[in-house]
Amino acid sequence: MLDRDTLQKILREVETEISVYDLAKKIGVHVDYVLIFINDSIIPEYKHLFHTNAHQIPKWEQDKIEQFFKQQIIDLGFLCQHKIKEIKETLKHKHNTFGHQTFYNNWIMHRGY
Repeated sequence: MLDRDTLQKILREVETEISVYDLAKKIGVHVDYVLIFINDSIIPEYKHLFHTNAHQIPKWEQDKIEQFFKQQIIDLGFLCQHKIKEIKETLKHKHNTFGHQTFYNNWIMHRGY
């Protein structure tokens, strides 16, 4: 069974990137199940938090910024985008934007990767 904790743990252990096939194999589920889980359980909540706070974060105090990036859903959103090969490939253009790079740098700094 796949849950957020399992997915987060496995993706944190990935050095560079992992294919969705290899990820599914590690978890012991079908590829479609992994993709559906990410699409239904991770991405909508991550996107909502990301977009709701994107323009406010520069105004926040450091401790509030740290707490934001330590949220499990924010961590999972970035892990999925940067560790799962197929998702990373589809987002190459987005990852080249200044806004995303700023958020990525903050995530790296506050999650300790």
